[in-house]
Amino acid sequence: MRIVHIVHKPLPDPDADAESIINTAAALGARGHDVALYVPRPPSASPQPLDTIANYYGVRPTFRVVELPMARDAHSFLLSCRHARASLARASRNRPHAVFTTRLEIAWYGLHKRVPTVYDHYRPWGDQFPIMRPALRRYMTHPLFLGALLHSSYAKSAFERIGIPGTRLVLALNGFDADRLGPPMEKHLARTHLGLPVETPLVVYTGRINSRKGLDTVLQMAPHLPYVDFLLVGAQGDHPIVRAAAAIPNVRIVGWRAFDEIGPCLYAADVLIIPPSSAPLRKYGTTVLPMKTFLYLAAGRPILAPDEPDTKDLLIDGSTALLVPPDDIGAAVRSLRALLTDPHLSQRIAAGALQRSSGLTWDHRAEVIEAHLERAVARFARA
Repeated sequence: MRIVHIVHKPLPDPDADAESIINTAAALGARGHDVALYVPRPPSASPQPLDTIANYYGVRPTFRVVELPMARDAHSFLLSCRHARASLARASRNRPHAVFTTRLEIAWYGLHKRVPTVYDHYRPWGDQFPIMRPALRRYMTHPLFLGALLHSSYAKSAFERIGIPGTRLVLALNGFDADRLGPPMEKHLARTHLGLPVETPLVVYTGRINSRKGLDTVLQMAPHLPYVDFLLVGAQGDHPIVRAAAAIPNVRIVGWRAFDEIGPCLYAADVLIIPPSSAPLRKYGTTVLPMKTFLYLAAGRPILAPDEPDTKDLLIDGSTALLVPPDDIGAAVRSLRALLTDPHLSQRIAAGALQRSSGLTWDHRAEVIEAHLERAVARFARA
């Protein structure tokens, strides 16, 4: 199958959406599909070889990258549309079976140009912005709309509630790459590798370090557990969270790590933490079933997380994680203390997490997408 993905930003890029795009493309390419990424290149930027992009994400180069010059423009919406126009003009020569995008404006443009289009995204737009519901219904019932690949049941149900037919909606969970995670490491070996104290209890967070991730809750927890080290991995430059953490003796901040360097950070942990905050989902809406959840599960460490609806596909209280009411610092501290002091509880949660990770690979995501595309393209051909 010939698949074109119109990527809205230059690559490589550290954001989770780019990680999902690349890993999905690599997995589909490995399954024998012809996958091309059409990527904008700023005027001042040098061309990025395919191997550079693939190596950055730790994937095999089973896809192609087509870079198109990107004119300067202050408005990202107009920039996306111009990039979509140039991409479709170039891609149409090969008559793709499907054009993928993570941007609604690119999808709308593709449908306007009568191109079979797939929308790959994580946000429950109908819930977050009710004003968008009529437009979403028109777009997602268009004859050339092949489907929405949604990253959680939480997002999928939001589209179902506004009347999008189930045949147009696909639960396509993200995944993890076992090679990138690396072989399992004993905690003391991982800590020695990272230069961390071997005996001190350790709680680890990996991912973006900014105010939208709810990390203020972790900083509030740390003084209640002064005998525990909190390792926050993913800082990029100066930030209020970084400055606030510097004043707390048992919080360590380290910079952004390459994808293949995350494994030891996870294996070093006694507990992996998703900040027990409501803000990422309910205030900002930009974090829905965070990508780190897949690697956390696969690391086989107990997980502490907020009890929120977006993670219900993966996190089950008392089985694959210990869930706490969001924003309840006291409850979070008590639950974390329980995981650190009760070896039976900790081992049960860790074993459940590892078992749940089975099959949550990028190849499985590609298999789900492949099966849907075969049905959708066949249905489109008959129409």
